[in-house]
Amino acid sequence: MNFFLIIISLLGSFIQAQCDDLLENQCTSSSDCEWVENIDYESCSNLAWQVCENYFGCYVDSEPGWYDSSGPYCTGGTYQIDNSYCKEIEVLECFEMNESECSDDDGCDWIEDIEIINCSTLSTSGWGVGSCEYYYPDCYNYLAYGGWYGSWTTECGGGTAQIDNSYCEEVSFIPGDVNSDGSLNISDIVLMVDLILSLEYDNYSDMNQDGILNIMDIIELVNMILER
Repeated sequence: MNFFLIIISLLGSFIQAQCDDLLENQCTSSSDCEWVENIDYESCSNLAWQVCENYFGCYVDSEPGWYDSSGPYCTGGTYQIDNSYCKEIEVLECFEMNESECSDDDGCDWIEDIEIINCSTLSTSGWGVGSCEYYYPDCYNYLAYGGWYGSWTTECGGGTAQIDNSYCEEVSFIPGDVNSDGSLNISDIVLMVDLILSLEYDNYSDMNQDGILNIMDIIELVNMILER
């Protein structure tokens, strides 16, 4: 197990180093890397006049005027410093994804979990979770007059509020993932063909879940792989 973890770590380091060395066109064409735009702007006046003209938009003023005896200096506004770089694409775990990211990943499933609470059950003090003000404007504090002694009290009104506890979780079953490695690829196609030829049935291979393995399942799997 330790040897396996070392191999994975070394592979990750290799990909990272590989991305660092790529130019923009190479980076954007790699499925493992992404290009990060990072442009800074500096003033030409910060440059020494000897190197001034090496920067686009900057030029040397050799005659600064009677009020300035400092000699030639660099001027011209600003110039760009391109610090853009290529980095490895971060692979998120399902639990780290938002709804959009989760929906786009075949290995993850978005679980809707909406809780409805009654505003009248919430605390009228504090600002944290469980307090009336936390769910504003659905819930809100207001002054109410009444009681046995006829006094003013703070109440929470507004009807109901929703608490969104939805989350993204890993899909335990991926149609077409015959070898259960969490992805769909050529290996799954080969294994599915073997199952069909040997007249065996496998729930993971039954793409349309009709209880039969045939050419339709292979076609559907191929289409899913090509669409990824």
